Amino acid sequence: MPAAGARVRTTIVLPRDTLRRAKLRSVSLDTTLSDFIAAAVEDALGSTGEPEAPPLPIGKYAWGGAAPSRRELYGEALRATLPD
Repeated sequence: MPAAGARVRTTIVLPRDTLRRAKLRSVSLDTTLSDFIAAAVEDALGSTGEPEAPPLPIGKYAWGGAAPSRRELYGEALRATLPD
């Protein structure tokens, strides 16, 4: 589980029954709902060994016209990390 300082607060929308079942399961495991949901998401993501997404290289572009899309910026940053 990540350190407490590495956590962020977010809002998710769940079906009422799913939330009720998650609360019951977290109580039965003697853990918090947040820890239970975090562990479930980690399990669902699996350990693929994928690196985190590289930071977007904002600031190195000279905007001559329309700004590139986030997808274009991310694609360029990702290509820069791949071997030739």
